[in-house]
Amino acid sequence: IAFNDIGVEYAISNPLLAKDYIMKSLAISQQNNNPRGIAGSYNGLGKVYLYQIEYHTALKYFEKALQVSKKSNHIWGQASALHQIAATHDYSGKYHEGITILEKSGALFLKINDSLSYAKSLQTLAVAYKRLGQLSVATKKYLASIKIYQKLNITTGITHSNYQLGEILSIKKEYRKALPYLSSSLSGFQEIGNFKFILVNHQSLGWCYKELKDYDNAIKH
Repeated sequence: IAFNDIGVEYAISNPLLAKDYIMKSLAISQQNNNPRGIAGSYNGLGKVYLYQIEYHTALKYFEKALQVSKKSNHIWGQASALHQIAATHDYSGKYHEGITILEKSGALFLKINDSLSYAKSLQTLAVAYKRLGQLSVATKKYLASIKIYQKLNITTGITHSNYQLGEILSIKKEYRKALPYLSSSLSGFQEIGNFKFILVNHQSLGWCYKELKDYDNAIKH
């Protein structure tokens, strides 16, 4: 498990090293006949290829993880693999396929009372609906995810969903309604220390103020 976790950490910065660690994890899990470890390693390899935009290979490993989890009747493993498969479809622009599979993974997360994973599933669904232009559905998914994150007191989840809701309102040219969501998410990103999203959040706020002809605040952001 440790080798797999280390490998996933290197998935973006050093994919070759990531694969090396994950393959070690896979070999140990196969030697010990550990289905959850095997499935986890396949999921890890899938993530490495997903981050390298090799979607076909990523799907191959996520499918392997799904089959292993089915054979061992590991519900969470099945849900996790399905979620990764759906996310891969979303990344490659196959949003309808992604949505169908996300509904399945979300139902499994609910079945085992994994609220956190279900909230993440709702966010991924919202991304797919947003990219399909179904903004009202995306909004409902984000709002539903926020309710769960608030119950669990997960600041990161609330912050990301608030940002996306602000973006949706901006797309709809409802700039004044977008401001509270974007201001809230900016505070959240600053608290978390996520500088990438602090940057894009400032840009989004600047755009809203520009469209509202509040040029002083636009320049500030």
